[in-house]
Amino acid sequence: FEKLQAGSMTAVINFGIGKDNKKLKQTNISKKQNVMPALSLQKSIGPAPAYGALSLSLKSTPVIVQMGMPPSFLSAEYLSHYCKTAAYSTLVLDDTNPSYEEISPMQHIQQTADGVLLESLYKGYIPSHNMERKTRIFLAPDGKNIRVEEQLSKATHKKRRHADDSKFDMRLHFHPKVKITLVEKPGGALITIPNHGIWHFISSGGNLALDTSIYWGSGTGQACEQLIISGQFSAATNKKIKWALYKDERAIN
Repeated sequence: FEKLQAGSMTAVINFGIGKDNKKLKQTNISKKQNVMPALSLQKSIGPAPAYGALSLSLKSTPVIVQMGMPPSFLSAEYLSHYCKTAAYSTLVLDDTNPSYEEISPMQHIQQTADGVLLESLYKGYIPSHNMERKTRIFLAPDGKNIRVEEQLSKATHKKRRHADDSKFDMRLHFHPKVKITLVEKPGGALITIPNHGIWHFISSGGNLALDTSIYWGSGTGQACEQLIISGQFSAATNKKIKWALYKDERAIN
């Protein structure tokens, strides 16, 4: 996992690196004076469907979550849904899981007075789509602004299993206590977070929709909401999907 911290904001990103890795490695990146809290990098074994899954919290308040695992007594068909990428706050292509077999994702972290930037490259969709996924996640030092950019680009000239035009869905599942209201401006929403007021959500690169979800993090299923940025893209061109969550409009400039 990658854990990024800035102010009261904590972002945890799941970079499951495949079934062949048997060890856990952890590297601590030292804190720069007067910049932000120390950043820790931990690589761990994780299921392919969860790759790039983002969890976000403000102090002890969860904001963006994963659906979690329901009780085992439910039907196998029901449980199987939670082993699919759509159950996580991450990007999915054509409703298919990425592959376990690709090499570990490459990651780079840059920490400056302007904030912390994480960049990663993942090849889990090469076997099915011949697409590489590049992710950039930025946290402002005051913890009031997170920006995410996903870029899909053609990897090689190998024949791909899917047609040239594919569908993408960028899903963000929110905690049951977080309330979402879409605004008139396309791609925007207001996010009401307990104890933290109203935050602004903006997005580009796809159509933004609000849908229902369910959260099992507390052991019992609770109704919640998810934002979905979706659209089509062609293998012949790069596709960028961007979103940001911020407390103050001035923080996004």
